[in-house]
Amino acid sequence: MKVILKNIGKGLIAFVLFAAVSAIPMLIASVICNFSLGFPDMINATMSTSVGSGLQSALTIAMIIGIVAFAVKKGFTTRDSLGLDESPKRAVAKLVLGFLAGALIISAEIGLLCVIEKTQVTIFSHRAQAVAAVLFGLVIYASVGLSEELLFRGYIQGLFGEKKVLGIVVTAVLFAAIHLLNSSYSAVSLIYLIAGGLLFSLLREVTKSLWLPIGLHVAWDWVEISIFGLNEDGAKHWLSVRADELTESILCAAIMAVLCVVLVIIYIRQRKGSKT
Repeated sequence: MKVILKNIGKGLIAFVLFAAVSAIPMLIASVICNFSLGFPDMINATMSTSVGSGLQSALTIAMIIGIVAFAVKKGFTTRDSLGLDESPKRAVAKLVLGFLAGALIISAEIGLLCVIEKTQVTIFSHRAQAVAAVLFGLVIYASVGLSEELLFRGYIQGLFGEKKVLGIVVTAVLFAAIHLLNSSYSAVSLIYLIAGGLLFSLLREVTKSLWLPIGLHVAWDWVEISIFGLNEDGAKHWLSVRADELTESILCAAIMAVLCVVLVIIYIRQRKGSKT
């Protein structure tokens, strides 16, 4: 129990520090884009545009790479513990595979939603604006996927070492709990947040790598929000798909649950194979 609490404490500290440091790219982007507005208007104006959000995300990615490189060099963690210890060729292959899988899964979910219930689909007429938003969205969700996977599946899950199952469960619960602090998530969202946390954690263990979960996470968010605009307001996406939130959450959780079962079977077989 002491080990669990200690690792949870380390994870929460890492999350708080990361959240604090993440404010730096946002401030830099705001100063570059809207310095004349003054604080805090310049931040609100910058984050409300695709260009401002994209710049902030690009700076975040650069900052994350710098932090990881520094932490590994100083011995605070290792590439192996983070799930990054692979050749560039294999890392890119897993990243691309994860991205394609994520795009396929979320597209299948949207298709099933359209079959299950009456779903409203709208194509935005401002194509140039939509295309720009989609492209900047890719940068935005790349920073989200990269940062969340490094923090949860990389650092926190890596803290548990050989206690794999415990690491998977604790990481999934923390992932869901922290997301609920965001006002855009509801209690219904808890269903698929936990399922998603388990999916990404299992994927990290089965593939012995963080690259595939990163690709899956980025594509999942980008395709769901920037391409399909599932239950999203505004024009920062190509389409606008409207569906019942409860139905969408249950369907999403069901798809993730099936994928988790498949990964659990693979994981058990891997464990048995390693013992023989």
